[in-house]
Amino acid sequence: MFNITTFHTRAAMLNGLRIAFFFTLALAAVTGAVTAVKADGALAIADCGGYGFSYNYDTEAAARERALKECRDHKGKNCKIVVALSGNCAAFSIDDRKACGAWGWASRATKDAAVTAEINECTKAGGADCVKRAEVCDSKAAPAMTTNWSSSTLEQKECIARAETVMKDAKLIKNYEVVNQSVFGEEGDYTAQVRCLTEKKIVIFVVVGPDLEEARKYMAAIYDKF
Repeated sequence: MFNITTFHTRAAMLNGLRIAFFFTLALAAVTGAVTAVKADGALAIADCGGYGFSYNYDTEAAARERALKECRDHKGKNCKIVVALSGNCAAFSIDDRKACGAWGWASRATKDAAVTAEINECTKAGGADCVKRAEVCDSKAAPAMTTNWSSSTLEQKECIARAETVMKDAKLIKNYEVVNQSVFGEEGDYTAQVRCLTEKKIVIFVVVGPDLEEARKYMAAIYDKF
């Protein structure tokens, strides 16, 4: 059923994809290659419930350094990085009845999944009253985005036709539409776009969704068969 919330969500996603294409073109012009857009974060834990975390850093090394600093600044002893984040979430729990007792941590695609998993890990370790101590998501975890491009000598009409074919073959057919130089399609929480810039002899591919690895699978489905 169409409603105003659906309209705004769809419009925001399409606008985000179009912005991504401008970024992709600029990157390709400078480096000649396009990689997945991501941010980096980390979770550090210490003895007796100490912790520190970071998110939205340009490099994993910088994210790790900041998480360890946060842990030490909060008087954490024996701080160590337990997970690095790149398009995902992490959570940490301790036994509320014994801070220096059982603990657990987990990393998942979403915050809720990470929290559920870390509570389970803490309980498995013997925690009698496990509670969440910390949670963190890479700020670009939703959506994760992967991009790619290829050179092409196809005419515009032929390029669009091929883009439609690979999109349909990949089952990206929800909210399917052709807009000017682009073909859009969705499946579940994933949105894809193929853009034919025939005047520049280039075709650009973008897939956006909650999980980077799943987005890469959709990318392979449309890019490899184009």
